[in-house]
Amino acid sequence: MQGRQPAMKADQTRAYVQRAARLLGGSQPKDLMDQHFLCTDVATGLEVRALGFRDSADLHVAELGSGIGSVAQALPACRRLDLVELDPTLCQVARQLLSERSDIHVTCADALGWIRRNPVDAVVSNLPGFLTTRLLDQLEQMAAADCAPSCVVAALPANVRASDCLLGHPHLCAVDLGLLDADWFWPRQQGPSRLVRLRPDASVM
Repeated sequence: MQGRQPAMKADQTRAYVQRAARLLGGSQPKDLMDQHFLCTDVATGLEVRALGFRDSADLHVAELGSGIGSVAQALPACRRLDLVELDPTLCQVARQLLSERSDIHVTCADALGWIRRNPVDAVVSNLPGFLTTRLLDQLEQMAAADCAPSCVVAALPANVRASDCLLGHPHLCAVDLGLLDADWFWPRQQGPSRLVRLRPDASVM
């Protein structure tokens, strides 16, 4: 008799996104705002591991462009985890689904304006691709003023490589972490996104 095959682990992120979709009812993410949310454990796991946390208990972390909270639900508990999202409907969904996480605080605000006023230890950015230049410029200004997060993991358009992030941003260093497949997003993106880790460049401080 053959041994029983091990049960496949349930995809927690996919289940979370399905609950969010039910809360949204007939509403669909807004194409004009380039709203696409990571919807599989493979993708959220890549972003979590890219942060390189050994112990997040004492860290203040922020997710910019947090959407429905599909990445936040995969992040380990922190001293404080701020989710910053411009769309009030998505904020409401995230608040409802993540209400049991006492470390999570959802704010409906412009993410780039928020991060200027609120220093944090680390950032996950899932902002729309058209905000890439503004994000990099903001991080450069913060790094030059020695107030940048120690680590930023950002999903950027696939045609933006780590080396491109350094052009005009001498206070940053960047590492290319590979691509996030278009099928790993809900709704499906037209193409992949590139995952990049950014840090202040200590050699120019």
